[in-house]
This record gives sequence, structure tokens and C-alpha cells, in this order.
Amino acid sequence: MMDEGFISILFLVVCFSVWLSFTYKRYSRCKLCLFFLSFYFISSLSSLLFYYAFKEIINIYSYDNIHILPFLYWLVSFALILFPVFKYENSKITGITYNIKFVHQVSILGLLLSIIPLMEILPVIGELFGSGSSDSLAEMHDESEKVEYLSSVSRFLIRGSWALYDLSFLLLFPLLRERKKNYMAISGVLMVLLTCTLRTVSTAGRGGLFRFLVHIIVLFLLFIPFLNGKDKKVLKRVGGGLTVVMLSFFVFITLSRSSNHTERNEDYTLAAYMVRYAGEGFCNYSNYSFNAKEPLYGVYTMYLPRLVLGMETPDISRDYLYNTAERIQQIPQNIFYTFIGIFVIDLGPFWAFMFVVFIFVNGMIIVKRKGTIIPMRYLFLFSVYLKILEFGPIGYVYPGSANIYIMIYAFLFYLMKLNRT
Repeated sequence: MMDEGFISILFLVVCFSVWLSFTYKRYSRCKLCLFFLSFYFISSLSSLLFYYAFKEIINIYSYDNIHILPFLYWLVSFALILFPVFKYENSKITGITYNIKFVHQVSILGLLLSIIPLMEILPVIGELFGSGSSDSLAEMHDESEKVEYLSSVSRFLIRGSWALYDLSFLLLFPLLRERKKNYMAISGVLMVLLTCTLRTVSTAGRGGLFRFLVHIIVLFLLFIPFLNGKDKKVLKRVGGGLTVVMLSFFVFITLSRSSNHTERNEDYTLAAYMVRYAGEGFCNYSNYSFNAKEPLYGVYTMYLPRLVLGMETPDISRDYLYNTAERIQQIPQNIFYTFIGIFVIDLGPFWAFMFVVFIFVNGMIIVKRKGTIIPMRYLFLFSVYLKILEFGPIGYVYPGSANIYIMIYAFLFYLMKLNRT
């Protein structure tokens, strides 16, 4: 059915298709740009399929208000945020500097922080997946905000693991490039990654798994120019092994939660479930984002400024979204809106675009380098920037109190600078 909604989403698909083809022909060396354009092209194509074939079957929300103009706004905003990535890939950087002693120290700290939480998480994982019950997974997911199985010691320690989580991805690269491997340091990095990712798995959530899988691919593309053939083989083995483990969890949770939906609606098949997961963000964005009764005034994006100014800083919990945000905005909450959509419902269209410009300016500052050598601390900041794009088809990767991680990253950047890394 060629209604306005279908034509609008088709317009988005065509734009991504043309953009991707042009980039591939003219800038084939820009691997990260090509990855992100392919990533969003697949998401937009899934949106088209979701709208055309599955929205009536799933029948959760009405999609009668999808138009082209919101997609134009989205594409301009996306182009701004993608541009620093393009700028970086067209720079002449050929090497990285870091202090390997500092890398070892941080990695071993990660090991000490992660041992106890991981020992408590693994039995929960075994029990959850050993049952093979879709009802158990659905119940765990629904109760994840109410039930806490970690001890007070583990809850304290895992905060430190989360603080080192994003940095740990980067530390894998220098550790695996060493001729004489420091296996304790490597174990520390892997422990941090497993502890934090399995923590999200233990609540039957896929968001952490999705972020892990995309991030490991993006960082591999980021580091390719600095790797020789032997380094690439080692990283492929380690990264591939981690990816297989996390992908297995992702598939298992997806099949179980899909089965739970199918039991209630036999037409809600695995295909419908996957297409919805991959593509509903663009549909929700165009249909609802610009129709919110009023914005949330920075609950998602301005947690730290609101905290400093003494304003209310509610947790972005299901309770807040369903009982407060939905009442304020008169649109569905706790659904995929894409990251641009979250900016719009949080700040309103004008200030959302100003926030996009703010992100763009900071991205350009990060990638603006003189010479051909880049300190690892700037690659760390750049990887944090890339996570905004990685989680983009779903939402904003640093919402609400997760803004605090930006302060943590700033502290780690300063610490790395002091240690010449």
C-alpha cells in the first residue's frame, strides 16, 4: 500500500542507499562511515518491511502520522554527527602512543574489581539459561528493576568495572600486540568485559549484548590501520571468540522472548519480532517524536546540568516512563525512538538540533589532530563518541543518570594524559 507513511520510509531507504553507494565509490577507505551507513540502511529497510508487512500483525501502536519532514530533519542531524568520523578517516594518522605500564595497571585493577561480581553472576546465568524457559526469561526481564541478586560488595565493585568497561575494549589492542603477553592484564580486561556484559544478560536484556557486538566490530575497524597481519589474526581470534559467546546469548534470549510473544499471538513470528527490533525505531520516531505534548526538558540528555542546578533528576525507569513521562508527553514511552528521536522528545526540535550541533563540535575537537601520531586517550574519547552512533537505531546510549559516565570518561582521559597514554 503506497500511503504517505510507506513513501516517507521509502524515501529514507533511498537516501541511505544513495549515500552508501556514493561513499563506497568515492571514499572506500572510510570503513567506519561505510559500516554506519550500512547499519542504518539495514535499519531503514527493516522499518519499511515492518511498516508494510508486520505493523498490522503486531498491532501495538498506530502508525498513521509518518511523514517525510521528520526524516529530513533526522538525516541532516545524522550527517552532522557522522562528519567527524569521516574527518578522522581522512586524516593522516599512522600510529598510536601509550604507556604500556599504565595499560597493565588499569587492566589488573579491572581484574580485582570483577572477580567477585563475576562469581555471583555466573550461577544466575547458568540457572536462567539452564531452565530453557521463555517464561523465566520474560519474568526476569520484567522484574529486572525490582530484583537485585548481587551482594552489597559486588554491587560496589561492579560500579568500578562499569567505569572501566569502555576503556577495557581499547586496552585489548595494545595488550594483544605485545610480543611478550601479560596474561594477567589480558585476563583483567576480559573479566571486565564479561562481568559487565553478562550482568545485562542475567536480566534477560539484549541491549548490553547489542552494544557489545556492535562496539567490538567498530573498534576493530578503528584499529585496522594500526595492525600488521599477525596482530589482526590474534585480535580476530579473541574478538571472534567473545563475539560468538555474546551472539549465542543474544540469539537464545531473542528466540525465548519471541516464543513468549508467539504464544500470545501466533502471527507474531520470529521474523516479525526481528524486523520490529531492527526497524521500529524510525517508524516510532517519525510518528510520535514531533507530536509530544511538551518536552521532558533534559531528563534524558541534561542529567548533569539539572543536577548542578538543583532540578529534579528522575531515574529513567519503567515506572517513570509509563506513569510520568507518558502523562506529560501523551506519546508511548519505553520504545525505540532512535537517538535523534530521543533528543527531540527530550528537548524539543530546536534545542535537539542545538544538542546535535554541540555533539558535532565536540566530535570535531576530538578528531582534530596535528601530525601522524595520536595518543590513546583521544582514541578513547573517539570510541565514546562512536557509541552514540552504534546505539543510534534504538536510542541514546547515555540517557539520564548514565550522563555520569561522561564525567568518568573525562576523569579517565585526564588520568591517561598524566600517564602519557
